[in-house]
This record gives sequence, C-alpha cells and structure tokens, in this order.
Amino acid sequence: MTIIKKHLFAAILLSAMAFLFVSILRDPVECARCVGETLSTLYKNVLPFLFPFMVISGILTALDLMRPLELTVGRIFPVIYRLPRCVSGAFVLGSLCSFPVGAVAVTDLYGKNELTKKEAEVAAALASVTGPSFPVAAVGSLMLGNIRTGWLIYAVQIVIPLILGIPFCRLYIKRKRIPHVFNVKQRPENPLNVFVETVASSSVRCVCVCGTVVFFSLFCDRLISAAGVAGIGKALIYSLFEFSEGCRHSVVSNGSAAAICAFAVSFGGLSVAAQSAGIMAKEGLSSSKLITFKFICGLISGMTVYMLTNHFETFGQKATALPVSFSGVGSNTIPLITLAAMFSGLAARIRHLIFKSY
Repeated sequence: MTIIKKHLFAAILLSAMAFLFVSILRDPVECARCVGETLSTLYKNVLPFLFPFMVISGILTALDLMRPLELTVGRIFPVIYRLPRCVSGAFVLGSLCSFPVGAVAVTDLYGKNELTKKEAEVAAALASVTGPSFPVAAVGSLMLGNIRTGWLIYAVQIVIPLILGIPFCRLYIKRKRIPHVFNVKQRPENPLNVFVETVASSSVRCVCVCGTVVFFSLFCDRLISAAGVAGIGKALIYSLFEFSEGCRHSVVSNGSAAAICAFAVSFGGLSVAAQSAGIMAKEGLSSSKLITFKFICGLISGMTVYMLTNHFETFGQKATALPVSFSGVGSNTIPLITLAAMFSGLAARIRHLIFKSY
C-alpha cells in the first residue's frame, strides 16, 4: 500500500470513527438496540455455522486432506484459470462453509509457499464464496418463504465467479506456472497439535469476524438514520456494508427482494471485504482484486436472479417471514456449544502466547 493510499484510508477511517462517536452520544438507545440485534443474529445464525466450518477447513488445509480432490477435480484449475490445483480445495471449502473461509484457506496456502503472491490474491477473489447455510436456510426459508429461491441464490453466487473467473484470472496470470517439486520430504504434522492450534486460531478469527460485523452494522444503521433513507434504498445501502443486514431489510420490496439478497450474498459487503483484507494483510497480500471482483459478481448475480425470479413463478417470494429480526435457527443448545468451544480456543490461544513470551 502506497503512502497516499495509507493516508486516504486513515482519513476515511477517522471520519467514520468520528461520525460513529457522535451518533452514539446523540442516540445511545438506538445504538444499543442495533448492536443487540446484530449480536443476536451472530449468536443464533452465524457462529453455529461459521466456527465449526472454520475449524474443519483449517484442519483439512493443514493436514493436506484435500489432496484427493485437488488431484481429480483440481486438474481443470491450471487449464482454465491458470491456478495451481490446490486452489480447487480452497474454492470447495468456501462453497461449503461461509465467509471468509475461502480467503482464509488461500492465505494458509500462500503461507505454506504453495502459491505466489499474485496467484494468492487472484485465488482469494475466486474462492471468496459462501456456503448454503445462510442463503438457503436464512434467506430462502425464513426471509423469502421459498427455499427454492435460497438454493437459486446460492447456486448463482457459485456459478457467476466460476464463469467470470476465467477472464479475470487470465488477465492477471499470463501463463500457467509449472509447480515446484520439493525433493526434501516435509515432516508430517501432528494431528493433535493441528487440531488444538486450529481451534485456537479459528476462535480468534471468529471474534474478529463478529466485531467487524457489529461495527459495520452499527455504522450503516446510523448512516441510514441520519440520511433518512427508507425502502429499497435502505436495503441497498445495508447490502453494500453488511450482507446479512441487507438481506434482512430487502423483504420490504416484494419484486426485488430476491435480487437484492443475491447481490448482498454474492458481494458479501464491505464487512466481509474488511474481514478478508485483514486476514490477507497479515501475509502481505492485497485485497483490491477481491473487492473489485466480488462487487462485479454481486451486480451480475443480482440481475440474473431478478430475471429468473420474474420469469419463473417457482422462485417467487411466497411470504415475508422475517420483516424485522431473525428468529433462532435450531435449538439454543447449538450456539451455547459453539460459544463454549470458541472461548476454550481463545483460552488456549492466550495461554500459548503467554508461555511463548517466556
């Protein structure tokens, strides 16, 4: 990042902090309500799916358990996208899990020297997709009242990046790289150590994800309140900042709700972009390609779903089940177990850092 970009980013962040500080002082009750609703959504609908899948993806990547997939399906990635086979595993993990698992998997591959810097930045954009849990269960069933629409949104946000990824990857990667073969055998990882370390690192990442979502949701809520925007405009602004809130507020527009949800899920919002950027920045990777690519994918996904839902009645919105807030998905036991596992991972991480400092 250049000096000018650093100063510009610092100015934008400082302005946002000042605006949020004044908003909290002026209307603390509404700010507390917004934070409470966001935390409730994270507790009931995000953490139960994000944390286990993040642990699973970390274990699969660390122990190279995605190799069979990479040696079969992954053969098309060097030919079509000019990317190494290992990127196919990261893409599959992202499409089965949730944001930002795809970017995390690619960053881990870059840390293991399996990708060059340019390949990692391009691969992170391609693999930054989400699993079916949120678009199908939350958006399709609970918000739009039609699970088929949820599956449509999920499928579109998977297929569009795969199609657009062909010219996108070939634009930045001019030729297929011959994979480097190491003659020295690498020492196999201890599965128990990998599990403990993955749980600890996943706990820290989940806390960072939740904190980012809360910040962007609160900032967007205060910005919309100050501007006095309502209706579709409110849903679109929310979609730009935080995709789950954008989907939740899109139900006010019967004709465009599915399209707005498709844009929000495919793009991910600035919240997901910030989460991915923070993870990638630790390895010195830029997220500019990811943000640009995902925004274009979001626009095309929204237009595609809009056309399909207007031409096929089977994808129409049947009911507005959740106009204001989420209801819990499943029993309350799942979030409690997830929180207990996450905080145990945080405790293990803190203990590791303490003993490491001596």
